[in-house]
Amino acid sequence: MDPHGDAVDAAIRELAEHNDPARGRVVPPPVISAAELRARADGLTPMAPAGTTRAAGGVPWWRRPGHPLRRRLPVVVWATVAAVALTAVAVVAAGRDDHDLPAPPVRAAPGLLPQLVTDTTDPAQTALDRLSATVARLPQRPAAGPDVCIHTQYWPSGPDTPSAPAAGDTFVAVDDRLCWTPQRTAVRRSTLLPPQPAGQVRVMSTGAPTTGATGAAHRSYAPGQLAWLNEVPSADQAVLAAQLSTYRSDRSGPDVTLEAVAEMYRYHVLNPAQRAAVLRVLANTPGLVYRGPVVDRAGRDGVAFSADRDDSAGRTRDVAVIDEDTGQLLSYERIAVLSHDGAGTRAPTLISYVLYLAEDWTADVD
Repeated sequence: MDPHGDAVDAAIRELAEHNDPARGRVVPPPVISAAELRARADGLTPMAPAGTTRAAGGVPWWRRPGHPLRRRLPVVVWATVAAVALTAVAVVAAGRDDHDLPAPPVRAAPGLLPQLVTDTTDPAQTALDRLSATVARLPQRPAAGPDVCIHTQYWPSGPDTPSAPAAGDTFVAVDDRLCWTPQRTAVRRSTLLPPQPAGQVRVMSTGAPTTGATGAAHRSYAPGQLAWLNEVPSADQAVLAAQLSTYRSDRSGPDVTLEAVAEMYRYHVLNPAQRAAVLRVLANTPGLVYRGPVVDRAGRDGVAFSADRDDSAGRTRDVAVIDEDTGQLLSYERIAVLSHDGAGTRAPTLISYVLYLAEDWTADVD
């Protein structure tokens, strides 16, 4: 009987989590409710919303010098930990859904948009206030139907810490099409896109996946199963700010607000009044920086706003590119601006991106 039972259990849970082969993968939301997810996660690292890739907790515990568990766990416990970790791998492999996307063949990173890694301290409030006022005057377009369809492309389709690409490496993005009804039933079609060269900045495919697609997943959701499909965004700034909190992690900061907006856009089509409210919330978020005009990865003109976060692993930058005419979110990405590894400081690297390619109301989700 081990005298440090509680500590050992925590260590086993943590090591199993860090050895989970699905850790860091961007996958469609699970078919259980958010409340059940939180209940299952009791005692573990707080979970981030589906579709996010930021790892919580900073440096893994086994790399923290002087951690008491590092000194106190006996050999038999390490054997138990290893067995649990191997069992977790086996269970995940055996329980894989036949409709899951296959793993991408090569892990590599797209190139960086150069405007996103330059130094600037220009506050974002004035530009966001001006943009919000412009969007609030736009007319409301009649909806074509009661259902919502959203088309995005995202990367990574694998781990969120890409290695420096070698010659001949490629990266693989995912085409994602989500449609849902007022009854909250939904269908989601996700397809691995053809490989693109490492360092490619402009994406090579933004239409329907055809030739070269290497895998597809088609999922259906009953009401309540699409865990992060929260209530319809409000056009009232105060109400909307509260709604955004349901997409946030337990941290606070301007990068978390940008992340919450990006998550909301993955599930909802926003009308001009709602988009104007989003922009007002961002305008009142301290720490956001205006980066000026940007051409996003799909070749669309927009203006960029960013927020940095510093921790023991380095500095990350969250960036939102917004259409200056409509206030629509065009893209959202996260960059490791300054990162440290065993070999020293690495050059800036893209961690993830989401392109919001199309969104509309429709009369048919099929």
